[in-house]
Amino acid sequence: MAMLLRTAVVLSALVVAGCGEDPGPSSADDPSTAETEAADRQAPFVEKDGEIQVSCGGGDGWSPSIMASGIESPLSQSEMTQVFRELLANPKYAGELELSFLTKGAEGTPWRLLEIDGDAYTLGLDTWTEDGPVDGAFVMGIERRGDAWVWSGGGNCHLAPVLRPGHTWVELHGADLDRTATDPRVDVNERTCTSARDPSPYLHDPYVVETDESVTVYWTSTPPQGGQDCPGNPSVSRPLPLSEPLGDRELLDGSTYPPSPVG
Repeated sequence: MAMLLRTAVVLSALVVAGCGEDPGPSSADDPSTAETEAADRQAPFVEKDGEIQVSCGGGDGWSPSIMASGIESPLSQSEMTQVFRELLANPKYAGELELSFLTKGAEGTPWRLLEIDGDAYTLGLDTWTEDGPVDGAFVMGIERRGDAWVWSGGGNCHLAPVLRPGHTWVELHGADLDRTATDPRVDVNERTCTSARDPSPYLHDPYVVETDESVTVYWTSTPPQGGQDCPGNPSVSRPLPLSEPLGDRELLDGSTYPPSPVG
């Protein structure tokens, strides 16, 4: 196993020194600035028992190691089969469940329980591994309401690490990386709807994990407030601080799970 080399969070200083941007009136003595800098030195994602928590969007998420078999379910196989039968018998959503979710029927559809939130259950259907759903397998929500179970939604699962409050994901692009530099420039853009705002004032420092084989970048920004339009998010170029040149190591974007190659 490769040795962990460094976790680097130094982008702000590089941006100010290298790009000549005015840091504004705040200073290191400003409590709000100090709090922001302290937050940026922490990993932006949530960990539990040494594992990054992941989800398909929303909720507290779950550990990747449970995705193949799931967590212990309060419902037995026969009880869950009966739940599926009840859902398929409901004309309100039976058609969609038969077409996309419970395609192998109440008895034949493989499932595992990923998360419980009160009376709401998140299920992974069909085949899952520690890397997530296989061949487009779905995630499905069911909820106990009184004496009945209802379908609460679901669909394709695009796994991502669960973020701490005050963070939203930024994705990386870098087709022409300078692999000889300790601060290669990459393009970044916010993933959520932001009404096409300039991301520059909202970017946090990147959280970078380096090994002998790879460099994984977890980059976030401050989420926008209120409703937002989605006309497309602009990209900005930023230096990526590394402890040594990228070289032959693979550059990975940690905004997905597993992290995605940057290209």
